[in-house]
Parts: sequence; structure tokens; C-alpha cells
Amino acid sequence: MKKLLFYLMLILLSGVLSNCGSSSKVTNEEKKPAVSKLIAVPEGKSLVYFVRPSFLGTAINFKVFCDDEYVGLTKGSNYIYTIVEPGKHTFLSQAENKEVLQMVTESGKVYFIEQIPQMGAIKARNKLVVLNEEEGNEKLNKCKLNKEFQPK
Repeated sequence: MKKLLFYLMLILLSGVLSNCGSSSKVTNEEKKPAVSKLIAVPEGKSLVYFVRPSFLGTAINFKVFCDDEYVGLTKGSNYIYTIVEPGKHTFLSQAENKEVLQMVTESGKVYFIEQIPQMGAIKARNKLVVLNEEEGNEKLNKCKLNKEFQPK
């Protein structure tokens, strides 16, 4: 009797364990991307997102400026944005270093700039990288809007 119970438990346990590693079918519903955090671009303007999906250096705030005007700051897993006139702009991200990126924006378009934290001597440094729309949306959806951000 004990052997029979032992074998039954073994069979049940092996069935449970085999289901742990199995892959279930993913429905189209599950494949849908996260809800987009994109806002509508005002007519005749450009929209620029600053995304910081990395948790690295999360305690260090990175200040963002557009054409010498303060936009806001990011922390790890945060984003902020600015709405600008189409044309040439100078974006600056300040941490231990000052990273400058010049870009020409077009009316009605959305741009994504990633702030990449890097090791610094005293605190985190940063690097700015322009992302394509697909990468930008993907990284934007990994972030939350900075609670302290006040759009202008």
C-alpha cells in the first residue's frame, strides 16, 4: 500500500513539475504592447521625450535643459518631455558631467532621447542617445512620468 501511494505521489509530482517548464500558447491579447504614454503633439510643434529606463544611479537626479531653459529632472525608471518649436535645439543633460546633444526637430514629430547613466568619479555621469520610434516607445513604456515634473 505504501508503495502504491509513493508511486501515485511521484506521478502527480512529475506532472506538476513538467508543467512548470512548459510554454503555454500566447494569445494575441497577451502580445499587445503596453498602453502608449505618448501625448498628442500640438499642431506646429515637436515633442521630445527624455527616457531613463535604467535603474542604475537611480538616486542621482539628471537635470535636463532645452536651449538653456530648464525642462525637469529624471531619476531611474523615469521620463519627462518637452514641447518645442520645430527647428534646431540644444539639449543638455547634467549629472557629474554635462552631456550636450544638438538636434533639428520637425513639426508634428515625436523624438526620444535616452539618458544612459554611467559610473562617475563622485556620482553618476550620463550620456544622451537618440532612439528610433520603436526603441523609444519600448523604453518609454518601461518608465513612469517623474512625479515632480511640471510640463510647460
